[in-house]
Amino acid sequence: MYTLNNLKEQVSNIGKFAHSENVYFEEDSDKKLRFKIYTDNNSYSVVATIDNNGHSYLGCVASNRKPRAGETWTRGNDLADGNLSQSTWNNILSDIVSYELVRIHKNDKTN
Repeated sequence: MYTLNNLKEQVSNIGKFAHSENVYFEEDSDKKLRFKIYTDNNSYSVVATIDNNGHSYLGCVASNRKPRAGETWTRGNDLADGNLSQSTWNNILSDIVSYELVRIHKNDKTN
């Protein structure tokens, strides 16, 4: 069974180039874990909960850290969510990676 402690441990050791300063834990209790991960352009808010009946939830929301030119709001998107499990966490990590990808513009060599 995947637990809040499993998730916290994985987040704290997220990868080779990560540091404890890369994750900001907002809430950490027996029933809820909430943290943010920041990149240059985006922040990712992750929440995991377990209710008194044992039902769990794990989800993520991506938010741009700054508004686009001419806009006064920041854009965002819901990423993967589901029950508290390794599979859901892997889906969230995949969504974060894909959200960070940038489009490659190929040179048009036909003049």
